[in-house]
Amino acid sequence: MKSFFRQGDHGTFHYEMPEHNPGKLPIAVFLHGGSTRSQHTKFWGPILEIIQRYCYPLLTDRFGHGKSTGTGGLQANLEVMDDIVGDILSEQEQSQIYLVGRSAGAMYAMRMYESDPDRIAGMGLVAPASLGTYADKLSQFDGILTLLWDIDDPVVSFSNYSHVADHGIRASLYTIGPHPDAVASASRELKPSHVPELMAPELFDAFLKQLLS
Repeated sequence: MKSFFRQGDHGTFHYEMPEHNPGKLPIAVFLHGGSTRSQHTKFWGPILEIIQRYCYPLLTDRFGHGKSTGTGGLQANLEVMDDIVGDILSEQEQSQIYLVGRSAGAMYAMRMYESDPDRIAGMGLVAPASLGTYADKLSQFDGILTLLWDIDDPVVSFSNYSHVADHGIRASLYTIGPHPDAVASASRELKPSHVPELMAPELFDAFLKQLLS
């Protein structure tokens, strides 16, 4: 993975991606969670090998996180990511991207879809924050949608999954802990977690493969 920097009005935006994409794998933008600086591109490190099996990943640091400077909010981050994605799509001669967002990063993914739905081929949402806010929009989504969640998530309650059924959203669900709607589940070996992708990497592999295959 190589670091890149994009200067903007709100600071310097850092992102990482492989230097080459010889297999012309689909482009996927990974959006970290967290309202603190502890979340950034390095979060994906333990599962990066899985990620690179299926896609050409773009790992982002929001303003004020990781190696990104500044204090830009939601709109500032969306604007710079839109510019970066546009450049990468042109370089890779592709027309669509996939989005993988965890927790607060899922909110960014849903906003990116709302801003330019034709550009988004699929979304993978991990313990997604603000699912109810964007449920109406997601019900209109024609692409691939996968969800990964611990049914006992201590941060973003799994009860929010009810928005999927209530709004007729078409999604493939992967869970830690059993659920009747789940395509696949992992048994619990540790305490409830807000990071199911790290707690159950084999389940994350299945979730990502379904999204990107």
